[in-house]
Amino acid sequence: DVADDGDRILVTARYALRNDTGDSVASWTTEFAFDPYGYIHVNNAFSRDADLPVIPRIGMNVELRRELDNVEWFGRGPFENYWDRKVAADVGRYSNKVADHYVPYMRPQENGYKTDTRWLSLDDSSDHGLLVLGRDLLSFGVHHNRMSDFTPPVKIAITSEDGPGARDNEERVNIHVNDIKPRDLVSLNIDLGQMGVGGDDSWGKRTLMEYSFTETDYRYGFVLRPYTPEPGQLDRLTGR
Repeated sequence: DVADDGDRILVTARYALRNDTGDSVASWTTEFAFDPYGYIHVNNAFSRDADLPVIPRIGMNVELRRELDNVEWFGRGPFENYWDRKVAADVGRYSNKVADHYVPYMRPQENGYKTDTRWLSLDDSSDHGLLVLGRDLLSFGVHHNRMSDFTPPVKIAITSEDGPGARDNEERVNIHVNDIKPRDLVSLNIDLGQMGVGGDDSWGKRTLMEYSFTETDYRYGFVLRPYTPEPGQLDRLTGR
């Protein structure tokens, strides 16, 4: 849906999420408001059936130009931190490169996440920058890879129960750390968050429910703001 309220252009996108049999089991609605100052106000609403399993992540992803390589954020850091693994990561203002967010686990997997983020920015040190201002606390991940690079669509570990042809499955990709090759892009996740990593017994224990998305309805929002990188600009835009 598209509407004009005089000062802003409003765009609403609605999605129905279906199961394998085609039944709608969840919905996602995003409202975009474009104002005359170049801001994009984004508000998201997610709702799921009560009998579904907990949701691993609630958020949005956008792919940006490779040149937006400088990252700055006000939140937990500087190292990766997750809902149930964040106490050691102090809240502060940090800056580095996109490549610095990659954690090279021997078996590729989700990595480099940051939680409790008030705002984050990406810029090319020259003319272009993108500032993300959270309405509430956000979480984010940023890489020169897509999420699918870290999580193949099929099982990685092979046992005798998988049959003799399991190792020949062409979808069994990016199995080892040296398989990960940076892409010519920046992939940015702007999230409400994702469930904790679990493993309290150092191996297979599941995430505690207090670090899981157990509710059926969630809302979160943020503002996108273009800017030109120059000394003091982020301080003015973020009120620091």
